[in-house]
Amino acid sequence: ELAKLLPVDSAITIVLTDQKPDRYRRFLALVYNKEYILAQQRLVRNGLAVVYAEYQKNCPTKELLDAEQQAKNEKLGIWSEANTCLPGAFRKKLCQ
Repeated sequence: ELAKLLPVDSAITIVLTDQKPDRYRRFLALVYNKEYILAQQRLVRNGLAVVYAEYQKNCPTKELLDAEQQAKNEKLGIWSEANTCLPGAFRKKLCQ
C-alpha cells in the first residue's frame, strides 16, 4: 500500500507537527503524496497502522481516529484478527 501511495522518486510534502524532536530524537510529521493524500490516514484506514492519540499534537486527529474506526468496523488489516494486539501492548508483552 505504501509503495503505491508514495512511489520511489515521487514528490511528497512533509509537514512537521512540532519543531522539537521526541524523546528518541525523532521528528513527528505528516506525509502527503503529490495528490496531497495524507499517507498516515490511508495506512490507518486500511488497518496497516494505528493512531497513538498521545502523539497527535498538531495532527488531524479526528480524521485519523475516524479512519481507524472505519478500518475496525470493516475488519481490515490488523483489525481482521479476533484479538488484535496493539504495538504498545506487544512491546510490554501484554498479548499472547
